[in-house]
Amino acid sequence: MPGKERTYTIDGIELPSVTTILNIIDKPWLSAWQKKEMGAAIRTELLSTQLPEDEIKRIDVLDEIIKQAKKIPALIGKEAMSLGTKIHQAIEDYSLGKDVEITDDVKIGLASFKLWRQESGMTLLEAERVVYDKDLGYAGTADAIYEDNFGRKFIFDYKTSSSGIVSDSYALQVAAYAAAYPDVINGAYVLMLNKSGKPDFKIHNVNLFESFKAFASALELYKKIKGGNLWIQQN
Repeated sequence: MPGKERTYTIDGIELPSVTTILNIIDKPWLSAWQKKEMGAAIRTELLSTQLPEDEIKRIDVLDEIIKQAKKIPALIGKEAMSLGTKIHQAIEDYSLGKDVEITDDVKIGLASFKLWRQESGMTLLEAERVVYDKDLGYAGTADAIYEDNFGRKFIFDYKTSSSGIVSDSYALQVAAYAAAYPDVINGAYVLMLNKSGKPDFKIHNVNLFESFKAFASALELYKKIKGGNLWIQQN
């Protein structure tokens, strides 16, 4: 199963995380991005190489260029994940009134969040809230629970992006958190924050009913594959 598996231990029971479960879903936009980055890396290397033309045409040289290019998407993905984690931490610290180390790489993402907070008028109730459903068998961490002026509670998941791509799996993720939250949730949102360029944000309203049905299907598929018994043993 692709992706690193994360679990939570709740009352002695090990539960898979929501994001681990959702790794069961193929993400075609990710494959397209990986191919684009590999192609760009190969082009850059060919244009910048100091090797003579006859050397470049050698199979072993081309194979090495391609080999190194294949590593690029994973490296970029790792860097993006690390930056996303730093921005999330800065947002959490800022929201809780803690000192925030505003480095150049988190500056835009945090500014995008502040812009949304100023416009939202919502009050933070909880940050980094662990939620779980022992009966269905999953757990996760919701980025935040907010309350509006009418006392309604909303669950939020923050995403940082430069591309603006919004994966459908984001809706399933936050719907799973909302369903596992022990109190009534009146709505759920994915807050997309610019992390480069001009501070900005886009907020996406999640259809909780349909998104949770889709998550439940992914959860069932995850359990079937993890449970084995998919092959008939030959004598």
